[in-house]
Formats: sequence, structure tokens, C-alpha cells
Amino acid sequence: MRIYRFFPTGADMDALQQIRGRGPQAGISVTISELDLMKQIKNVLRLGVGNRFILLDGLGTKYEVEIQQFAKNQINCSLVSFRTEERRALPEIEIALGLIKSDRFEWCLEKLTELGVDLITPVLTQHCVVKHAEKSKEKMRRWESIVRESAEQCERMTTPRIVTPVSFSEYIYRPGSGGTSSGDTQDLKFICAERKQAESLLKRLGGEEMSTRGGVDIKHMDSISLMIGPEGGFSEHELNAAETQGWKPVSLGPRILRAETAAIAALSQVASILDMQ
Repeated sequence: MRIYRFFPTGADMDALQQIRGRGPQAGISVTISELDLMKQIKNVLRLGVGNRFILLDGLGTKYEVEIQQFAKNQINCSLVSFRTEERRALPEIEIALGLIKSDRFEWCLEKLTELGVDLITPVLTQHCVVKHAEKSKEKMRRWESIVRESAEQCERMTTPRIVTPVSFSEYIYRPGSGGTSSGDTQDLKFICAERKQAESLLKRLGGEEMSTRGGVDIKHMDSISLMIGPEGGFSEHELNAAETQGWKPVSLGPRILRAETAAIAALSQVASILDMQ
């Protein structure tokens, strides 16, 4: 029997993380007060007193709770059990994606979440159909809702982070671009160049990168960043600028892929290699 999973938000998430900090114990009270989540539990899924579901705190612990009472402005539950899962020591995976049409971008967010992305950075490039950064709170809330629901569906323990859109130049020249940070970190940064003679991403991941780093496999990297262009790809100037900042051009194969397909194909290759190691 399926048991539903939810990432609460706002005060409900804060309360759950406080329970984690105190050391959760079976039988303690857990309250749901977020309006949208209450509606989903009561009106959409029609769960009732005695039914159970799982809450996730985004830090690796899941809490199985049982509904005790429906109050006017909250759902009162009791904690049945909890379990913390240690995250595998894998690199953080970032997808930097040129902004594409809204419906395709949102579909891509869903699929990238299912495939295990950790960080999504929307990037405004020269060939973007979308010519301005959607920085409104409503847009960000929608994107965050999409990845949260996708993470619940595919039974992830955490949700990927989405940052507000940035320009291409702001992204590649800012300190720590590509998910890197100062200090002794090992980071891989790849830019997909569909019309440029470049080695395949798989070869980069499994061949040269390992040999030039003394046989260190990619699961021991701190981060892996993949930059994907929009419709029309990157301009020659953008490719050259990225290379000067340490981004290595790669190919995903002989066919020209849509932006959202390229992002999914690239992440799938990285995830497959990590899963095999």
C-alpha cells in the first residue's frame, strides 16, 4: 500500500527540523498548519483519522505520522516512527540551463529532479527566447513547488535548490561559478557545445578526467556542473568565454537535441556513472 510523502514548507518545516534537533521520539505531537498541504491531505487525498503519511525534513530524516484530529486551522498528528538515511558521499550536481519556454522549462525541472540534480541555475544567454529574467516571487514559488512535488513522487529525501535566473556573464565570471567554491575543492565544469568539435561527455567523465587526476573517479569530486544552452545553443563568444573560465566543451552525440532533452541526457550520463561506482 502506498504511503504518501510530503515536504512541508514554512513554519511546518521549521517545526519538523526543530523536532529533529531535539531528537524525535515516537508519540510526540506533529502539527500541519500549511493551508495547501492541509487541503491536499483532507480534500484531495481524502485521508482521515488513523491514516498515516510521511513528512520529510529535507535533511535526510523521514517521519511517519498518524492523523489524530482535524482542527479548524491545523491537522494534529502523532509521530509513529522516524528514520534518518545517510546521504551517499557523492559530488553535488548542478545543471545550469539557458532559459527556454515556460512549459518546457517546467517539464525539465520535474525530470531533472527525478534524476537527482542538486542545484538548478537558470541562465540568460544570447540566444534565449526568454529575454528577461523571471525573478518574481510567484515564478520562484511555482518552480519550487514543481521540484518539491517531483521529489515527493520519486521518493527523494531532499529537494534540489533553484536559484533566481542570472545572466551568462554574471554566472561564469562570479566567484564560485559552476558550483565551485574557494579552497581545496575538486570540481568538474562542462559546457555542452552541439556544433563544436568536442569530446563526448562520457569520454570526459570516464577517461581523461580520471587519468589526469591520478585515477580519482568522479564520485570523489566535490561538484559536477553541466551548462546547457537554450534554443539555438551558445554563441561562439559565450563558448570562448566559458572556456577561459575553465569550462570544458563536451558533446552529447551526433544529433542536435532540444535544450530540455540535452539537460536530461547530460544528467542521465553523469547519474549512470555515479550509480555504477
